[in-house]
Amino acid sequence: MTIHLARSGSYQANLSAISATFLTRLHEMHPPSHPANQRNMATPVLASRSTTCRSSKICQSIGLLPAYTKFFEDENGDKTQLLQMFYNAFLYRESCWSLASPILEQLRSLTIPVSDLGRYSSSLSRLGTLERLHFCLDKVVDYDWNEFEDDDEVTQEVMGATQECSKDLYQSVAQFVENHARLFQGRLKAVTFTDSGLWPNIEQSCPEATRREIIRLLPPLHNPRSLDDTNLVTLAAHLDSTDLTNVARIFNLQGPDYWFHILRDSPQFLQRCRSLKELFMEPLGQGAFAWAVQEKCAFLSGQGPYLEHELISLERISIHESEDALLTTELDDIAVAFSETLESIIFTMAPVLPPPPRTTHIGQGWPDLPVLTNIVANAAQDRLVMDPQLLRRCPNIERVTVVDHTSHYKWRDHQPIQSAQLPKLEHLRLIGTSALTFHPDTLHSTTALEYVHIGTWPNNTGHYFIPTPEELRESFDFGVDSTQRPAAFRAPFRPLWTWDWYLPSLEHLILGGEFAFMFEFMMLQGCPSLYFLALDMKFSNRQIARSITNDDMFLSSTDHNSATSKTALVVPSLRILKLKGQWMLKDSLLPQFLSVMLPNLEYLEEQGMGKYTLDGLVQVVKTKPNRIEELSLDKLVVYEDIEDNSMGLQLCQGDEPVPEESENAAIVVQLGHLKYFFLKDASASAQV
Repeated sequence: MTIHLARSGSYQANLSAISATFLTRLHEMHPPSHPANQRNMATPVLASRSTTCRSSKICQSIGLLPAYTKFFEDENGDKTQLLQMFYNAFLYRESCWSLASPILEQLRSLTIPVSDLGRYSSSLSRLGTLERLHFCLDKVVDYDWNEFEDDDEVTQEVMGATQECSKDLYQSVAQFVENHARLFQGRLKAVTFTDSGLWPNIEQSCPEATRREIIRLLPPLHNPRSLDDTNLVTLAAHLDSTDLTNVARIFNLQGPDYWFHILRDSPQFLQRCRSLKELFMEPLGQGAFAWAVQEKCAFLSGQGPYLEHELISLERISIHESEDALLTTELDDIAVAFSETLESIIFTMAPVLPPPPRTTHIGQGWPDLPVLTNIVANAAQDRLVMDPQLLRRCPNIERVTVVDHTSHYKWRDHQPIQSAQLPKLEHLRLIGTSALTFHPDTLHSTTALEYVHIGTWPNNTGHYFIPTPEELRESFDFGVDSTQRPAAFRAPFRPLWTWDWYLPSLEHLILGGEFAFMFEFMMLQGCPSLYFLALDMKFSNRQIARSITNDDMFLSSTDHNSATSKTALVVPSLRILKLKGQWMLKDSLLPQFLSVMLPNLEYLEEQGMGKYTLDGLVQVVKTKPNRIEELSLDKLVVYEDIEDNSMGLQLCQGDEPVPEESENAAIVVQLGHLKYFFLKDASASAQV
């Protein structure tokens, strides 16, 4: 209920009336001799566990079946819980009326509990300014009869009477709206319904036929600027008579409501939305945007009326499939028709059963998209293949997300796309097929890049498929003449990942599967702003491992005398490091890794890492210069080593906080679901 004008004196009087009416009804339900009325009202009868309420009056006023009330009896037949629910419903109904009745003439929006419809009907003449009407379905007329199939009290006669009651109720609701529409023609703009939520396990909903009848009584939308699920239903009822010239945004154009099917069968209504900028929808079917392509062709050829009133300048499109609405040509037609104005393309593929999965090509036949800044594509089951020219056609792209669930693959089945110059790219997320076909040379131009996540999709256990090192070597183009390779390997090679890009703005880097396995730490030299690094190569083949060696922590350089020297690699901004899979790091390399290469690291997490020992790690963190605050370890073999407490680890009991020391920092060590801590040497803290 929206209240625009009010007088405080009237509201004080009506709030007092709520209390008085409530006490009167309570007195009717419990006569003076009842124990509940012999106690102070501050101890509510609602909490009494010994009373036997007159449930028949409750059932009569709200429409509850006596069989339903049995669900709220205790073992002694006490219906106190039912009484509490009734008073909640009663107080809500009285509150709505008492707050609204003084100013009915001034209300533009009103909520009416349908159980109290008669009281509002008698005051209908006072609702001349009402524009939005909401019915709260607090009267119970709809049941799931399966819940009562074993109840002898619920007979066919009872079910028939209840259904007749439902019919009468919604006829009264429709009549109320019709009377208002006749009395105040064109004033009421919207009518909505929701379940009250007052009665557990019996949700109420207005019949579709009643909704349609009511919508037809309302006037067409007047010069709408935006369409969504609150007014699209009205549009569907008056589609031909509604002026859509100024509609700029359409949201939630999707099923399963009947109005969506009306609009889907008449997709040309979009052509009348000449100011349209943003569209969020389900696919509308083959040829839904053919009119837009025709307009574009006519415009480019200098023909048609579009020379006078210009083309629609659609900027943002978001299409999400459902089981009943799958993509056909919509995306391709939209890209062609609105290529000069499109800024964002988002679409989601719905799983289609039974398999096999579909293959959807992104960008095939698309023209240049000079102002496109965002493209997001997601598919849970299907395969998303980027056209080789896609990124080249989007020179101003800022965000790219293409995700499918490709997990097991053969590299020969994936043709690499062409590299592109993308100086404005800030966010890159490629999972599945898109990662396997991405051209890494593109990264030489992405100096604005802040976020990168590249990998295949893990299986249900969180493990990746990773080809053997031999297969990986065979798949990349090392500049060798293809005729020198066996015929079986003369397919288009994948471009080599050089790991030498300069990405000054990169803050988050996440690599999964083979991309984590191939990662070269020298890349970090070109990432001075990197804050977060996650390398996940968990895979089931335990014979494949990746060792972190001394060479990974030094950079080689050659001077003018051809002398080779090595410089320690330092990554000053990295705060969070996650290593998952068979990473091998010896204790002897930990000081260089943690104190020199990653001097400002605060959080280290590993899952499946090998070679190092818990004692070696603790000693480095405890005694060497570093900023580490927490270690999350998956080294299961270390639990027995903790028993002698030689490392100074102390167990945190339950939710006990880690103590704060004035001189020695406390370092948290998470081992599985057990949390320990140890104190860093003061000398190590001082050297940081």
